[in-house]
Amino acid sequence: MKFFNIFVLLSLVAFSQGTVYWMKYMDLVQVQANLILFVHSHYDTALLRELLSSGNNIDRYLARHPKKVMFAQVQSAQGLMGKVITGIVLVHDEGKSYHAKLHMIPSVSSPTGYKIDKAIVCKDEECQEEYED
Repeated sequence: MKFFNIFVLLSLVAFSQGTVYWMKYMDLVQVQANLILFVHSHYDTALLRELLSSGNNIDRYLARHPKKVMFAQVQSAQGLMGKVITGIVLVHDEGKSYHAKLHMIPSVSSPTGYKIDKAIVCKDEECQEEYED
């Protein structure tokens, strides 16, 4: 019986270690999205430039639609720490929701350590098909 208990304990520890990295990516993407929306709503363009590549499609969208994005909720994320992270986010605008794929690259100037350099609005929730920018 002791062997079984130890086996179960080790299995749980191994499983939890495997999910920690997955959750860490989701957390990073969620923090990035939340911070961008907060900074945008408080007109802190200097910090926004550290979190978001200037001139990309998110930057243009936020400029054209001030205060329109209500919130964003991360659905999935993957990548390598210190490397590129890709996340699927459910975005809630005024009256509609849609999925977007965010592409984050490392950035030493960003407070999160990452900068979103590309975002694509998806046709489905898995982002198998994407709309053109």
